Amino acid sequence: YLITSFTSGRCLVELGRELDLFGKQMIEYNQLVPSKMTLVIRHLVSNLVSSKDSLSLITDQRKGQEDVLEQAIKENDYTFICHIYIFGVIDAYIGGRYELAADMVIKRKEVEKKLSCRLLYYGLTDFFDGLTFLAMAHKTNDAKWGSFVSKAIETMKGFVRNGSVNCDHKLLLLQAEARSLLGDTEKASSSYELAIVAAEKHGFIHEHAIANERAGDFFLRNGDPRASIYYGTAHALYLKWGAQSKA
Repeated sequence: YLITSFTSGRCLVELGRELDLFGKQMIEYNQLVPSKMTLVIRHLVSNLVSSKDSLSLITDQRKGQEDVLEQAIKENDYTFICHIYIFGVIDAYIGGRYELAADMVIKRKEVEKKLSCRLLYYGLTDFFDGLTFLAMAHKTNDAKWGSFVSKAIETMKGFVRNGSVNCDHKLLLLQAEARSLLGDTEKASSSYELAIVAAEKHGFIHEHAIANERAGDFFLRNGDPRASIYYGTAHALYLKWGAQSKA
């Protein structure tokens, strides 16, 4: 329930309260596995909610996450390791730390080889993997990221076939970013707008914000003054979501 609440874009302040409440109850009733899984989400939500001035708190949260990961590695808890990396990628990507996000994706993929099945989280994993690869491709112009992007897009198409409400906007945004990378500005512009409309229609406020931010980047790269409009919308959406540190 708590993971689904995050992936669907629930208000972070409200979610943070429930995470604290349920986290205490899990410890009280000795529910160790869900307690561990919830801890990762609590770290992510705290990082996003903390204001930009709360650097000491954010640093403490990241140190705590590193300690949890280190313990999971010692225990060979591969499922939990992947869980940590998935939400760590989201944290790093939203914060613009693309190299860190890419490093965690690559490490997670190695760990996944030891699992019988991947943790998909309704397409969220492949969505942020794809966004990370695209960000690295834009930043480095290294062709190696292209094959990773193609795989992420193909995987997302499968999710759309199984549940378009959850994943339409995710696929559209990945396609927009890929078309921007290839220099197809006309189709990229259309795809950004379609992604924004779909995310808003289905109520994914966090991914609505991300789509606007990426559209802003696209228009800025192309010298289009509309960039400021998209950045302004993204800022307002991040605030509405509760992500003070991002906004």
